[in-house]
Amino acid sequence: MTKLEELSELLISEIKDFEEAVKKLEEIRKSKIQLDLQNLKKLLTEHKQGIEQSTIQNKKYLVISETMNKDIRSYFRKGIILVAVGFVINLCSCVIILYFLLN
Repeated sequence: MTKLEELSELLISEIKDFEEAVKKLEEIRKSKIQLDLQNLKKLLTEHKQGIEQSTIQNKKYLVISETMNKDIRSYFRKGIILVAVGFVINLCSCVIILYFLLN
């Protein structure tokens, strides 16, 4: 009998907890929850300004990197020309030296 009484007490307490949870949910449903949209316009304009500033800064970096890229290309071309001229001069000097040694 005691087990039956314990089970019935547990069942009654669970039912009471369930009823309380249902009441809380009904109160939440009755109270109309609304989004606070008062600051949304301000936040969106701040976000837009931040995006515009970062876009402007990215364009500046792009211009800087393009000018640096052009400079690097010109240095690379000059380097290749110097190496080629040095190779030709070295080759000519070797041919001249061999010509004089063999004659």
